[in-house]
Amino acid sequence: MGPVTAVYSFFSRTLDVNGRSRRSEYAWALIFNVLVAVFIGWLLISAGLDDTAFDAGHASAGSEVLIWTVILIALALCVPWTTLQIRRFHDMGQTGWLVALFLGLQFVPVIGLIAMLIQFFWLLLGSGTAGNNPYGTDPRTSGASVF
Repeated sequence: MGPVTAVYSFFSRTLDVNGRSRRSEYAWALIFNVLVAVFIGWLLISAGLDDTAFDAGHASAGSEVLIWTVILIALALCVPWTTLQIRRFHDMGQTGWLVALFLGLQFVPVIGLIAMLIQFFWLLLGSGTAGNNPYGTDPRTSGASVF
């Protein structure tokens, strides 16, 4: 799956927790999210907002609008990212509830970081089950489609 198709699938399947997603879809969506985060960081730095801007009272009304826009973008990306992770676990023959387990572990110091790294590399590098599994058809077969 190419980058354009993967990003399109990322957004078009926002509420779809059924089925499976390939590693390439996950990887391209990850790259897209990283690029969005870098762009947002660049915008914030260009606007003169660093971690001390609000503490010192230097934030303008325009800066507050920018911050709220960033928050809305982050929230808008949370749902498709979560459903993509669920479908990725499905591709490996695992339950999507593992996403909730790993999210819960994020609140435990040190263990949360380890759990996050395990989940990240498992989803990025873990191969999907060959052929059909209880969660759907193999997305690598020519008959499978994301649209």
